Amino acid sequence: TASGTTIDASATDAGRLLRFTDLYTRMGGGAATISGEGASEGPMLGTMELANFDVLNEPAMRELVPGDPAASGLAPAGVNPSRVHFERLVARFRKNEGLIAIEDALLRSANIGATFAGRYDVPNANLLLTGTYLPAYTINNLFGRLPLIGLALGGGAREGLIGVTFKIEGPISGPHVFINPLSVVAPGMFRKIFEFQRP
Repeated sequence: TASGTTIDASATDAGRLLRFTDLYTRMGGGAATISGEGASEGPMLGTMELANFDVLNEPAMRELVPGDPAASGLAPAGVNPSRVHFERLVARFRKNEGLIAIEDALLRSANIGATFAGRYDVPNANLLLTGTYLPAYTINNLFGRLPLIGLALGGGAREGLIGVTFKIEGPISGPHVFINPLSVVAPGMFRKIFEFQRP
């Protein structure tokens, strides 16, 4: 429009769309819904939702979810880090020229969950994310939903009793993953002490 830009789009194969646009090449399948609005000379603000998709051969996923559960004690049984299925991703975003800022994102499946925020420099294909990885998400998240003590034990309705804070930084083709092991023993709101600084 004359006063700005509006986007309202959906795709039945989100992985194929992302590969075609060269935004992300390691996702298979999934349904996507994207909506946003922006002023003529300002950033676009919007939301993105993905449902029922797989993350394939992602280097960062291999470090967060090692194939050997004994390596970290956090890898859920039966999860193959080369192909991890997720039920849903929902995120708010802000796009300004070649920079996409991601806010308050939630990624979840029955076995794995994560909350994160960060930014993606599209022209340089460079990523910076910080967040909390939540193993055994469905059961773990129950603690966050408990009345009164959910915030203290579970970190709020979207997190859980057990979690580990992380930072992912570098080229999207092979980013570096940093984990704070002290956050594993700090439940709920106390885990916030060990979070990496948000970008």
